Amino acid sequence: MKETIQLLLSYLNEVLLELDNCLNKYPHFYRAKILLKHVIENIMENIKHDHVVDAIRDLRLILEVIVQTTYLHMKHKGDQKGIERELSRREKTASIFNAKMITNIPGLHGVVKKDILKLYLKLAEYTHPTSKLLEVLTVRDFSELRELAVRTIDYTIYLLLMLCGKSYLSNELAHKARKYNLERTSKYLGK
Repeated sequence: MKETIQLLLSYLNEVLLELDNCLNKYPHFYRAKILLKHVIENIMENIKHDHVVDAIRDLRLILEVIVQTTYLHMKHKGDQKGIERELSRREKTASIFNAKMITNIPGLHGVVKKDILKLYLKLAEYTHPTSKLLEVLTVRDFSELRELAVRTIDYTIYLLLMLCGKSYLSNELAHKARKYNLERTSKYLGK
C-alpha cells in the first residue's frame, strides 16, 4: 500500500514539473504549485512513519489547494487582481476554502463536481472529530488510504490539466495516468 501511494505522489510531482511553464504564468498557479510540492513532501514523510491520519489530512489539503486555485481562476477568468481581492477578503473572514467552491467551479461538469464533493466529504471524515476518525484511531484500520490517495491525485491532476491544457503533458506521463488507473485524468486525456 505504501509503495503504491508513494509512486502516485512521485507521479504527481512529475506532472507538476512538466506543467512548470504553465504553473509559472500566474502568481496564484505558482503559489498552488509550491503548496502542492510541500504537502506532497509531508505526505511522503507521514506515510513513511505510518502517520496515516496525518497523510489523509494532507490529501484533503491537496484537494483544497487545487479546488481553490481552479475555482478562483475560472471565476475571475485569470484576472490576478480579482483573485487577490477575493483571497484577501476570504482570509479576513476565515472562509479561505469551503465546499461550495467545489460545486461552484465554473465550466466543470456537474458529475465531476459531485464526485469531487463526495471525495472531499470522505476525506473530511478523517480530518474532523467524527466517529469515523475515532474508529480509525482505535481500530487502526487504514484500508481506505490507498483509494483516497488515488482519487485525490486523480482529481488533482485532472484539475491541473483543466487549468493548463492537456497539451502540456507528455505522452509518457499521459500513458502513466492510464497505467495508474487515474480514471478522470485518463478520460480527459482521451478527449
